[in-house]
Amino acid sequence: MIEHDDWKSVLIENHDNPRSVSRYTDDNDQPRDKGAKPLALMQTTLSGTLFVYQGEEIGIRNTSREWDVETEYKDIETINYWKKCKALYGDDEERLEHGQKVIHMKARDHARTPMPVEQWA
Repeated sequence: MIEHDDWKSVLIENHDNPRSVSRYTDDNDQPRDKGAKPLALMQTTLSGTLFVYQGEEIGIRNTSREWDVETEYKDIETINYWKKCKALYGDDEERLEHGQKVIHMKARDHARTPMPVEQWA
């Protein structure tokens, strides 16, 4: 970077990735700040221009684990992944449950939800 007089962009979230607090730390209610604060500290100490995605500044996490895969998720990659899981695993509940966990961890829908109002109160 220095040799070519380039400049870095620093980011860990965008509209195509799940929320960093859920992906890299424990996003439960109590310990969430124990993971969100080090992520923010890491970003602010790196050289380059820092980009903060909407909601990242308040430690927003992925959507509820209770979301139904077939009705709540709208992203085409998630829908296709779920169809593939159902075709491959049929009635194997354990493997389908694993597929749901993967969706909850990595789906792009998590970064495309509205800013929650209750977190500002």
